[in-house]
Amino acid sequence: MERPAGAAGFIQLNTITLSATGVEPRATGQAQIQYSCTGTMLDQGFQVYSQGLAPSASYDIRVDGTIYATIGTDAKGSGGLPSPAALTPVTNIHLVEVVDSSGQIVLRGTFIDTSGQDMIAIAHIELSPSGGLQARGETLISFKARGKSRKQNVLVETTGLAPGSYKIVINGDIAGKLKVENSGSGQARFTKTEKKGTLPPGIDSVLNITTLHILDSNNQIVLSGRLGTQTE
Repeated sequence: MERPAGAAGFIQLNTITLSATGVEPRATGQAQIQYSCTGTMLDQGFQVYSQGLAPSASYDIRVDGTIYATIGTDAKGSGGLPSPAALTPVTNIHLVEVVDSSGQIVLRGTFIDTSGQDMIAIAHIELSPSGGLQARGETLISFKARGKSRKQNVLVETTGLAPGSYKIVINGDIAGKLKVENSGSGQARFTKTEKKGTLPPGIDSVLNITTLHILDSNNQIVLSGRLGTQTE
């Protein structure tokens, strides 16, 4: 489906391991939060999966100190909470615990410790033209984390601009140049890993990007976009 002009979208998926505390040494588990928005539409979910628990038993799912739900395990000791949670927003969830019927914590994990979680975040910003220009553009932002490894990318693509050199401004700071070929198409890519990167020094994380503008040689905005809301 074609995206409407000026629309922005964001998808975030975080997964953490729930570690056994020793009460039930064979227990393992995972917790996952899902968060996505497009324009004013918001969709989010919270899931918990476990294995190696006592068979045919009940456990409480405790989130940040408050019991959210109760799950039951099957004959093999597996259980889960696969339905979306009524926790708003799920990105505020920190501590997740699985507690047995006697009140003992069996599994525990935290979304605060980013070194112990996997994360994928993808954002899309539609770039809208200024002053009646027949140009279009889009920006794709991606963030991938596995343990302590981080890989970040920003891809800017445009069509319909006059050939030449343009400035890319992210969050008010000049990030780099966009070269538009005679075909009217332009592309620029910025990356950042632990060892190298072409992102501007002021952008530590692509997840903090909120605005992107493309300026011509006269410093006039020709394309612009905003993450999280529709552009004017």
